[in-house]
Amino acid sequence: MEILRARTLLPTFTIFCTLFISTSAIFAQQRGVLSGTLQDVDTKDVMAGVLVELYPLSDSSARKYVTADAQGRFSFVGLPYREYAYHISFLGYDTLSGRVKVNRSAVALGVLKMSPKAQDLDEVLVSARAMRTSAKGDTVVYNSDAYKVTQDAMTEDLLKKMPGISVQDGTVTAQGETVQKILVDGKEFFGSDVATAIKNLPAEAIDKIEVFNKLSDQAEFSGVDDGEGYKAINLVTRRGMNHGMFGKFSAQYGFNDKYNVGASLNIFNDKRRFSIIGMANNVNQQNFAIDDILGVVGAVDNSGGARHRSGRDMANFMVGNQSGISKVYSLGVNYSDEWGKKVKFDGSYFFNSTNTHTVTQTDRDYYLNNDSTQNYDALGIRDSRNYNHRFNGRLDYRINENNSLMFRPSVSLQTYDASSSDTSTTMLSTSVLENALVNLFRSTATSHTEGYNISGNLIYRHKFGEVKGRTLTVSFGGGISKNDGTQDKYSLTRYFDPESESLLDQYINNNSRSYRLSGRIDYSEPITPKSQLLVNYNINYSYSDLDKRSYSEPEDIQIDSLSNTYNSGYLTQQVGPGYRYNNGKVMFIGSLSYQYSTLAGDHIPPLPKTVKTPGKAGGLKRGDRSKRFLLFAYGELQQLKLLHLPVFFFLVPYVEPNFPFSYSYRAYKISSRPETRSCYFTNFFKMFRYLNSAFSF
Repeated sequence: MEILRARTLLPTFTIFCTLFISTSAIFAQQRGVLSGTLQDVDTKDVMAGVLVELYPLSDSSARKYVTADAQGRFSFVGLPYREYAYHISFLGYDTLSGRVKVNRSAVALGVLKMSPKAQDLDEVLVSARAMRTSAKGDTVVYNSDAYKVTQDAMTEDLLKKMPGISVQDGTVTAQGETVQKILVDGKEFFGSDVATAIKNLPAEAIDKIEVFNKLSDQAEFSGVDDGEGYKAINLVTRRGMNHGMFGKFSAQYGFNDKYNVGASLNIFNDKRRFSIIGMANNVNQQNFAIDDILGVVGAVDNSGGARHRSGRDMANFMVGNQSGISKVYSLGVNYSDEWGKKVKFDGSYFFNSTNTHTVTQTDRDYYLNNDSTQNYDALGIRDSRNYNHRFNGRLDYRINENNSLMFRPSVSLQTYDASSSDTSTTMLSTSVLENALVNLFRSTATSHTEGYNISGNLIYRHKFGEVKGRTLTVSFGGGISKNDGTQDKYSLTRYFDPESESLLDQYINNNSRSYRLSGRIDYSEPITPKSQLLVNYNINYSYSDLDKRSYSEPEDIQIDSLSNTYNSGYLTQQVGPGYRYNNGKVMFIGSLSYQYSTLAGDHIPPLPKTVKTPGKAGGLKRGDRSKRFLLFAYGELQQLKLLHLPVFFFLVPYVEPNFPFSYSYRAYKISSRPETRSCYFTNFFKMFRYLNSAFSF
């Protein structure tokens, strides 16, 4: 019985063991797929090339590796069902780790986001030779780092080291042309005062210097080069300099109470920029340009005598250091800003004061024949004071994409005082005489001049639709100026062998007024993408009133030959077509114009033996037209007509240095003889070289 039961249980146990082993084998052979996608946590961009590591927790030595594809996807296939650990790593990102259980045929990790790793690196120094220059189109770019200057150098010192750029007496020349404007990051800096701009901006703030041909305002608006550009320099500041404050202060003091103090401050806030400069010294360091003079300078001749210089003869006074000892005080302010999206403003104010004192002493010995010697001893003292205020501005209103309005005002004020004193003696020594006085010279001169110049220009510009080059420009301009001056001149020359003397004692009153008005209309029509047809009309009118009176002192007798009163009006109208071609390399501009000009002038000749009275100038009254004549020229300025000229007057020329024309004219009665009833004119105006015409009455 027990043997039968054992035989019955043995097959049952065998069947159970066989079933258990079969079930375990089937479970161990099941495998699944693990997949996922990698993405940057900040940019949301997929990450390709990321390394993914996977291994089972029960056996860390059985590691598997895959790399994410171009879409950032990765997958592990044929993974037995069990729990795994993974590590995802990529250069510059934090390692991403985790666990996952594979218990089905497909397990998705979804989108795994990786975070960039922030890690401080040690300092890395890269050394390379800086490129000195480069070219971008017609712009030459200088790299300031390639030119070494001292730590406290200004932009002027930096420009002097660059090839193709020269700086002399405040004038900058680039590529053979005079630089007319300095820009800082594309914005005007102190208007057209180039000298002030380069003397007061630190070189260490400059990253690059761009030399280019700046287009005119009209060309910048229309996008078509009109050939009226000019040379300019754009100073590109270093990164970060357009937001912040930087400047410079310097002070020096030396022997004999010599001093030199200067300061500059720049406050840049992106589009809003403010700069202020100032200086004071008595070492002849001057900080102004030619615009500081209005033409109101009266000066003293260096030869010992005194004379009055015209306003045009002042270039030596305003550029470079002067002889003598000068005290200079100056203050400048520059401001630029954008008000909203449509209005831009640039403005600058500059004040300059100079006080110059000059002493010259000369001692010469001349060795003559017969053991004779001659000694010349001279002493000259000169003092001058100049005060100048100048304001320039530009207001640009961009109405819309096709319309623009620009206004440019300018104001200059100046006062100038000068005085001089000269003495000289000449003595002769011979075997018979010793230090015998040959001649004695003494002269003094004082002058006071003041004036102003106010001008403005308003420009309206319009572009027609989408056609490039089709533009209309209308501009109006005007200005007024005044120049008043007085001068006292005294000189005495005395000769002793034989005895004689020459005396000059004069008082001169010179006043002038002028104004001008102008208008212009320009239209351009594109013919081809590279050429345009131009049509323009402009009208200009200028009026000047000159009144010069010279008197002999102390009698206060008017000197007729040195006195003159004249006023004139000059009107020109010009109209004509033009053609412009520009292919980017070659530009051709041709124009044909017709001009009609009218010149009218009133000349009041002085009355003989006129006595000067206080507050009233001698000569004829302005209302007395019976003693005046009217002149005007027309057409091509090759013909001359006389209007309202009485038959009992004729004209005789005489030279007047301060007169705007080559000759002035006197009016006298014509005798009753028929052969004298003609007027002859020679070289009437500077514009007429050979005009020999006779007018009969």
